[in-house]
Amino acid sequence: MRVLRECLQTVNQDFKLGYAGWFAGLFTDMKPSEEELLLLQDDLFATFNSKHTKLPNKVLESLKAIAAHPGFRLNDFIASLPLLLSSQIKAIVNAMLTILDKVARTAIEKGEIICPEIAPVFLNWDEAIQKKAAKLIAQYGNRDSELIKESLAGYRDMILMSVREMLKPWLSAGPREQEENETGIELLPVTDEANRIPSIETLFMLKTEIAGITLLFLACCMICSEKMIRNYAGEIWLERAGSDLIDSFQFGFVIGKLLSAKWAPVKRLTDLITDNLMNISRKHNEALESMTKAALTQVSKSITNQKKLQVICDELNYKSK
Repeated sequence: MRVLRECLQTVNQDFKLGYAGWFAGLFTDMKPSEEELLLLQDDLFATFNSKHTKLPNKVLESLKAIAAHPGFRLNDFIASLPLLLSSQIKAIVNAMLTILDKVARTAIEKGEIICPEIAPVFLNWDEAIQKKAAKLIAQYGNRDSELIKESLAGYRDMILMSVREMLKPWLSAGPREQEENETGIELLPVTDEANRIPSIETLFMLKTEIAGITLLFLACCMICSEKMIRNYAGEIWLERAGSDLIDSFQFGFVIGKLLSAKWAPVKRLTDLITDNLMNISRKHNEALESMTKAALTQVSKSITNQKKLQVICDELNYKSK
């Protein structure tokens, strides 16, 4: 037991990936028993804070073995969900959903606890992951649950059209449909793989103020993995900032929250700023300074390239004097 615990605790210490990975592998190779895993739950959950994002996947594989056991601490696992849901590693999100499915099968009341908590998974643009989460909610969620409706409402525009059919009992007509009725412009699903760029173009054409869920969507686009989408998002910010149709400080705050949760590397944002957004005009530089200042309130110094973002912010501050 002591060796198993030391292996897990080493994963959380400030070692290089190869060294920490060796101990994680040793823990797996020792094949801990169900009883040992139940006793080690504190240490298992603590590994989700590891700076090495790939290691939690090995721990999740171990947790699958005890997920259906009465001694599995569901509430503690749910408390770790924000860290797991922010991961861009598909295997981690998949394993998390598998564990929650195993737990939900054991008792109806556990399913009712789980379903509202997994709504943030719909920030992930992978269709297979969204469908897996929707299937879990559809199978174990109470169709009259106001809590599930409320939790999904904030992510409605991020849910793929192919997935919404599975969640009909909890989804009401959202602002995107209302906007479509008022403007006559067809709004394509914002996270459909084939239509992601057209949806950003639609947002540009509407010329409306960016706020609420649209602000979150644009923030996600500003730091997404596809450079073309980041560039489109940057153009939209430039247009809205120039027309005072976006709160750049609030926008930066949302981006900072996403970066703090390691939803994306800071370099995506700094590259976009230096390549496309700086020195367009004095007004844009002032808005950009406000945005970067807000982002920095959320991004800790320990996060890679935080210093580069700080340098950009300082340069913008100097230019505004």
